[in-house]
Amino acid sequence: TIYAGATFSAVPSSKIGLTIADGSSPPLVPAQYGGDGSTNYGSFTWYEASEMARSFGKALPTYDQFSAAAYGAPEAGSRGSDPGTVQWERVSLFGLAQATGTLWQWAQETCTSDPPTGWLTGVTEGRGDVFGSPTRALYLGGDWGGGSFSGSRSANWADPLWASRNYVGARFCCNHLVNG
Repeated sequence: TIYAGATFSAVPSSKIGLTIADGSSPPLVPAQYGGDGSTNYGSFTWYEASEMARSFGKALPTYDQFSAAAYGAPEAGSRGSDPGTVQWERVSLFGLAQATGTLWQWAQETCTSDPPTGWLTGVTEGRGDVFGSPTRALYLGGDWGGGSFSGSRSANWADPLWASRNYVGARFCCNHLVNG
C-alpha cells in the first residue's frame, strides 16, 4: 500500500519493493486531508501530489532542485517498461533512485500561457473553480518509454494540474538542517 499519513513513523512510501504512487496506483489520502488510513485518492493529480508532500512537511521539487538531485543518473534513455515498484536502479550521483527515465515526476512550478478562457469548472475535485486558461504543471525526469527525452534536465509542460497519468509519480523534498 502507498501511504501518506500524519506521522513520519508510519510512512513506508519510499522503500524498495513498494508500489509506486501514480495515476494507475493512487496513494492513500493523508489524515490531515480527510483520509482514514484506507481511503485512496481516485487519481494522482498535481493537487494530490502537492497535498501528500505537505502532509509529510515537504514539497514537490522545483526544476533546479530536481535537476541537481538527478544529476549523474542515466541521461537520454529510459528503462523501457513500467517498473511498478520502487527499485534501486537509474540512481543519481546523490543517491536518488529511479531518478530519470522511469516516471515523470510532478514539480512545484505551474504556468499559464494561453489567454483567459473563462471559468473552468469541475477541475479541482469539488474545491472551487479556476478562472483563466488551463494551468499547466511541470513534469520532470522522463518516463519509462521516453527514450532520449529522459534525463536530469528533462521537462514537460504538457498537462494541466488535474491530469492523472500512469506514467507520472511524485518526489518530495525538504530543507536541510542548518546548525549554527
